[in-house]
Amino acid sequence: MSNSDKLKAHLALIDQNKNYIIEAIGRQRWFRFKNTPNVIFDRDTNMLWLDHREFPYGKNKNKIPYSIDDGYAQVRKMLAEKNRHGIGNCMDWTIPTVDEFKQLIEDKTFPLLDLYDRTIKGKSRWCTQSGCINLDRDGVVSNDDAFILPCSHAYVPRTPKSTPDVFIDNQLDPIFHDGAINELYRRLYNPPAFPTIRRPTKPPIEGFEQSDLLKYIAELEEQLALEREQRPSFVFSLTER
Repeated sequence: MSNSDKLKAHLALIDQNKNYIIEAIGRQRWFRFKNTPNVIFDRDTNMLWLDHREFPYGKNKNKIPYSIDDGYAQVRKMLAEKNRHGIGNCMDWTIPTVDEFKQLIEDKTFPLLDLYDRTIKGKSRWCTQSGCINLDRDGVVSNDDAFILPCSHAYVPRTPKSTPDVFIDNQLDPIFHDGAINELYRRLYNPPAFPTIRRPTKPPIEGFEQSDLLKYIAELEEQLALEREQRPSFVFSLTER
C-alpha cells in the first residue's frame, strides 16, 4: 500500500470515528492537556486558566492578596514578566474581566472551585479588570485587595471553530474522562509531545508547524469527499492496540 493509500485509509478512519470524539467533548466542559500542563481549558469559551503550583497567586507564598492600588499594577507587572517566559505555552496571560470570571464560577464543575466553602485555592477574593470579585458575597465586585487567577485567549479562534478543530489546529493532547477516547484521539491525530508556545501577536492558527498528517488531511480532503461512497466498511476499534 502506498503512502497516499495509507493516508486515505487513515482519513477514512477519522471520518468514521470523529463522532466518538465529538460526543466525548460534549460531555466534558473542562480539559487539561497531556502536552500542555498547568492550564485548564474551557470548552464553552475556548479560554485557558492557569493552574501552576509555582505561580504566585498572592504575595508571601500565596498568603497575602495583591493591592488594588493603581488597578493591581503589581499583578500586571508580574504577568508581563511571566509572559516573557511562555508559562503554560502561552504569552498572553492577563487579568480576567468580571464577565469572564463570573462565567467561570457559575459552573460548579470548574476544577479549582471548592463547592464546600465556595473558594478557589482556598481564597474568596480574586482580581478582575474592574476590581475584586468576592466569592463570599455572591460575586460582588468591590475595591479590595485580591489574588490573581490569570486567563489566556491564545486558543480563542478569530472565526467560529469547533472544539475538536481547536484541539487539532493547536496540536493539543486533551485528557478525556474516558480512557478509551484518550487512546482513540491520540491514534487518530497523533498530537506532539511539546506544542509550540503560542505568541499573542500571531493569529490562532499560525505560529506552529502542522504535522505531516494534518498537511495531508488538508491536501486530500477534497479528494476524500468524492470517494466517500467507496470508503472502507471497517471502523477503528476503541480496544484495538
